[in-house]
Amino acid sequence: MSAPPPSPPSSLSPVRKILSPDDMESFKSSTAYASLLRLIQITGESIRTFPPYTSTLPPPTLSVQALCHGMEYMASNWTRCIPPAGQDKMRFGNTAFRTWNEELVKRSGSFLELVLSAGEEGGVGGMAEADVMSEVERILDLSPGEEGKVSSPRPTFVPGSTSMSSYVPELAAYFTSSFGHPVRLDYGTGHESSFMVLLLSLLSVGVCGSKLSVSKIDNTHKPLLASYVYNSFQAYLKVTRSIQTTYNLEPAGSHGVWGLDDYHCLPFYFGSCELEGLQKSGEGDPEVSLPSCVQSSSVLLSHGGPLMYVGCIKFVRELKARASFGEGSPMLYDISELPSWAKASRGLERLYEGEVLGRYPVVQHFVFGGIWKGEWESKGRIKTAPKNTFVGVGGVEPPGMGGGEGTRAPWATGGGGGGGGGPPFEGTRAPWAK
Repeated sequence: MSAPPPSPPSSLSPVRKILSPDDMESFKSSTAYASLLRLIQITGESIRTFPPYTSTLPPPTLSVQALCHGMEYMASNWTRCIPPAGQDKMRFGNTAFRTWNEELVKRSGSFLELVLSAGEEGGVGGMAEADVMSEVERILDLSPGEEGKVSSPRPTFVPGSTSMSSYVPELAAYFTSSFGHPVRLDYGTGHESSFMVLLLSLLSVGVCGSKLSVSKIDNTHKPLLASYVYNSFQAYLKVTRSIQTTYNLEPAGSHGVWGLDDYHCLPFYFGSCELEGLQKSGEGDPEVSLPSCVQSSSVLLSHGGPLMYVGCIKFVRELKARASFGEGSPMLYDISELPSWAKASRGLERLYEGEVLGRYPVVQHFVFGGIWKGEWESKGRIKTAPKNTFVGVGGVEPPGMGGGEGTRAPWATGGGGGGGGGPPFEGTRAPWAK
């Protein structure tokens, strides 16, 4: 039933290996690609079969509780301790996010080592659940020190005390890549996918109680998988929404109104699978039995908390409150016109495979190590990222970067897409909505 974990990374640190079109083809035919896509697909199947909204799922392990509690703590406290910097030059991206990211990098190793240790027999030195959660908070505490600066980590847990310490550098690379880019000040589906790689890797090393290879997951594991991924993503979304709104991160690679969502894809897929399961079982609220339910403000208010898909729509509508649903998010509006959640979830799965995992600009930043392995010889060369964004070098904005008529989008010559609730342009229709 269970498989031994991958050999821990020895002298190999996580590295980028998708550096050319040839590398992209190697990735798409690799075990790494297949395992990540399979985990996403089987998670969707698990959530359909055991919708978290109504199912009694296995309680999360102490490791998973620690992971989720840590992210919820970050969402509640970090942006409060690191408020946005005063700036009026940039349309997107507040530079305070760089401080936020520095703290993430500084604390992620100790945090993830504690997560791993909590899953070992007897917990963290036999600590009770409440003590483990308190230790999580101590590691992630950003309370100001005596001089008013963010304090250094104050853990009582001793790093290196777990037998799985060798996994930490690779896991930390996936975790720190999950929340946006500190130079570009952006966030997108590539970062979301890095978080999914983290969940895949943690599953492989045993955070759910046994060391599970994706290829060995069967029907008996589905309740556990639904609980693990769904609850982890709900906690993760709390963090990403806090940084997206506080630091106004730029959508990375977004298609704008031609894309599904400025920042995310997977929560829509997992959430639609949950609603598909509720629709098939007849156990859900009749109010959410069809995709058109998200056009109702009352449904967003009443179901935006417990149901992932509805919560995602609620967040998007709040971000784009000045535009109608059809104008601000025409593809999501188009999905809401579909006849069933089954059609929505299948289309979203294909969209993720084709527009995220199948796109070089998105996956080129993946790193690979000893757990999630890139087993091909890279044929490209790593390009050095810029050290600064356009604005911020001495506070000077380069010539030609200001606003004005010259910065208008080439298609912005008319009056827009109309004021109705439906999609303003035929070209923005969801590709499967026919």
